[in-house]
Amino acid sequence: MWSLVGGALGPGLALGSKITQLTRLKYGAQPVVLPKPAVPFKPTPHSEIDQKLQKLDQTKLAWMQTSTKERAAIMRQCMDSFLKHWQELAQVGTVNKGSWGGGFGEEASTIMPIAFALQEFASALDNGGVLPPISTTTAPTGQVVAEVFPRGMLGALFPGYRGEVWMEAGKPASQAALYRAKAAGKQANKGGAVSLVLGAGNQINVVVLDVLHKLIVDDEVVLVKMSPVNEYAGPVLEKVLAPLVERGWVELVYGGKEVGEYVTRHPLITSIHLTGSATTFNHIVWGAATAPATGEPTNPKHVTAELGNITPIIIVPGPWSAQDLQDKAKDVAAALAMNAGHNCLALEVLVTATEWPQRRAFMDALIGALDALPQRTPYYPGACNAHAAFRKKFERGPGQLRELGRPYSGPVPPGAATPLPWLLAEGLAPEEAATQSENWCGVMQEVALPGAELSDPAAFLRAAAAYANDKCWGSLTAAVYIHPQTQKRLGSQAVDTFLSDLRYGSISVNCPPALAFCITALPWGGAPGNTPRNVESGIGFVHNTGMYDHAQKGIIRAPWLQPTKPLWHLDNYSVAYLMPAVLHFVANLNNVLMALFWMTLAAIAVVRA
Repeated sequence: MWSLVGGALGPGLALGSKITQLTRLKYGAQPVVLPKPAVPFKPTPHSEIDQKLQKLDQTKLAWMQTSTKERAAIMRQCMDSFLKHWQELAQVGTVNKGSWGGGFGEEASTIMPIAFALQEFASALDNGGVLPPISTTTAPTGQVVAEVFPRGMLGALFPGYRGEVWMEAGKPASQAALYRAKAAGKQANKGGAVSLVLGAGNQINVVVLDVLHKLIVDDEVVLVKMSPVNEYAGPVLEKVLAPLVERGWVELVYGGKEVGEYVTRHPLITSIHLTGSATTFNHIVWGAATAPATGEPTNPKHVTAELGNITPIIIVPGPWSAQDLQDKAKDVAAALAMNAGHNCLALEVLVTATEWPQRRAFMDALIGALDALPQRTPYYPGACNAHAAFRKKFERGPGQLRELGRPYSGPVPPGAATPLPWLLAEGLAPEEAATQSENWCGVMQEVALPGAELSDPAAFLRAAAAYANDKCWGSLTAAVYIHPQTQKRLGSQAVDTFLSDLRYGSISVNCPPALAFCITALPWGGAPGNTPRNVESGIGFVHNTGMYDHAQKGIIRAPWLQPTKPLWHLDNYSVAYLMPAVLHFVANLNNVLMALFWMTLAAIAVVRA
């Protein structure tokens, strides 16, 4: 019902948006502000780390013994503290990453998944750990598919969207194995456990979501080792998670490699989860940058990880209008430029068909979209070197290297890095692209698959799936843009077969990969099948707030046409004003009147975008 409400509101919001284009009510761009690097924190001494771990070891049993109802209440307490401190979290991130026209809006949008996860976990725990699917269907492969998004009033915010969890072949859509075992008195570890989360340095939302997963899904209390890159957010994070920190179920420590080595080998740690690189994973598990061909791990702890990939976005030939070309080019530009490209889901390879008649028009639209964005400062360690290496590789060919973006003309503080252009290596043949390691900065490649037969969408889908699976390193996430008429021509079974053939843990249809990350009802992680010896994009899923026991992948399908400017477009300057209403709306999904109030305020901000 609520999706129908949202769909009915769409034309009105679109009209309101057009009216504001002619008035001063429209939100405009704010000044570009360069990052202001934070003062590094002092590493937490070993003695203090030991004390924190001993405290966690003493409280782990109490956490295990909390009922699902008690845990639901704690999640709602965390939501309350999140609503008090989310702006502080967004502001501190903006100061350290820079502001590129939208104030703190871009950083604010990245913390929306925290609200989703807290709300969904609370609802699931209120129901004994189970958040029932909206519906279940069977894929052409015979796999069970659970529809999980948007649920209830979220449909008004996301009309026309559909989020799905695909189960492993032959497995049921069973949920919450931990809580079923607890209810039966059969949980495996009755004494509790202490886990270590090695926090991601690029996005604070990742840290929070990883902590919640270890607590709720794995039933373990958590020591968080903050990354030196974003440790500045640690004190605010403690406020957001205060209901857990104050009870002794979450502790934070700070430091670099030396502290990391100490905590990963600490005897009180039972399991480890990291978001980072395969090199870091191998050092933890094997004691070396690469896994040996034989032998046992040097670290016996259970280690799960999310380790990124070469993210492909596949552009399927179809009858795109001029407006389609412009809108989807902005989508693709955002997929590269968000967070200066320092994302595991950032676009790395754009897959097109050389014989698509509109390929040139689409690439011109993409070039225009990137050229309209401010150039950014790569704040992540090593990113400037990666950017320079990419330029060196492609500046004399193959393909054509384009340097794009609005140059920064203001003063650069002493010691600060100068904003760099977006780099696009265009028109590469498949064998010319570099697709075996992440660039982790604002650069991308366009690979044009050759062959007259690939102007046929069915043939292109087969070729694109083979290229993404076999030539692009990793299996974390991919996206595909396919026109509704093309989908209708192919048939739903052919489209679903293509999505099944893509060996990725997360797939976005007609939206950037970031949306699949933000929708926490979907699983997030590398495709199942990786091993500690060949870890690729990692082992295990996080998010998955419905706690499906046998998830294979998550798929988000977005409507082709958006009635208003999408939140992820980087020229949507309303996000900073919209986010308070959206976050309170999500927090009040179980209170219809309050949710409607906040939805109304959100609609006003959307119109002013």
